[in-house]
This record gives sequence, C-alpha cells and structure tokens, in this order.
Amino acid sequence: MSPRPLRLLFLGLDGADARIVRRLLDARRLPSLEALARRGFLADLRSTVPAATLPAWATCLTGVGPGRHGVLDFTRTEGYRLRFGSPRPSVASWLESLAKAGLGVGAIGFPGRLHDPAPLRFHVAGWDTPLETTAGREHVHPPELFDRIRHALGPDALSFAA
Repeated sequence: MSPRPLRLLFLGLDGADARIVRRLLDARRLPSLEALARRGFLADLRSTVPAATLPAWATCLTGVGPGRHGVLDFTRTEGYRLRFGSPRPSVASWLESLAKAGLGVGAIGFPGRLHDPAPLRFHVAGWDTPLETTAGREHVHPPELFDRIRHALGPDALSFAA
C-alpha cells in the first residue's frame, strides 16, 4: 500500500484580527474555518513593518523581510517612473521551492506576485493594486487558464470588486 500523499492547505486571511477570529470561532460563527482548524492548526502571525498587504504577503510567502525581498508597497519602478502594481519579490517563495522539489503546487487569491510562478501547476493571484478591480491575464499562470476560468465561471469570475 502506497503512503497517502502529503496535502497542505495554507489559508491566509488578509487584515484579519486574530482576536476577532478566535471570538467568532468560540461563538461557533465560522463553522468551515473551525473544521479546518480541527484538522490542522490555527496560528496567529505578526505583520511586517510596514504593516501593509503586499509586504506582509511577500514576507509570509518568502520567509524574509521587506528589506530582503524588496516588496515595500503597491509601486514598482520602471526606469525613473513609479507605477502602481506589485513588484516581484527578489527571492523565491516556499510555494515555488515546493514546486521545484517536484510537488504539485497551486495558489489562488493572495495579493501580489511571485518571484517566478512557472514551476507551479497553476497560480491565480489576488489583486495587484488598490486601483485594479479585475485580474488580468498577467495575474494567471499558465496564461491560458485565464480564458478557461472566464469561460467556465463568467466574465466577472476574476473580479476583486465586491
């Protein structure tokens, strides 16, 4: 009998206050999250300095701070110009490392970009800037997955606007 394959679900709740989440769990108001926590574990994490979405996610995914991965905010430089949009971290994420080690890895919905999404089976990034309301082809790997998602789920399937 072959060993059961390793499975990992990493669920990040951007901007969630751990105290509030725990209160809601204790009140049994989050049954799906409670069931996931019972099967694994639930951990509180401290944010980065600056405590902002993109540097925090890049730190969580790479294991190094903003000074090393280079993601400080929602801007990237193009020559002497500053553009809205997330820069790619300068170091690989643990997702990419697991994929390069031969594990099947997919990622859905976290904000920002990866250093190199190519090793992943699929990647559908979350929002990239506070100005965007819809994911574009550049947020999806492989790029043809963008059309498959929209075909299967409709034109608003990759919308960030509520």
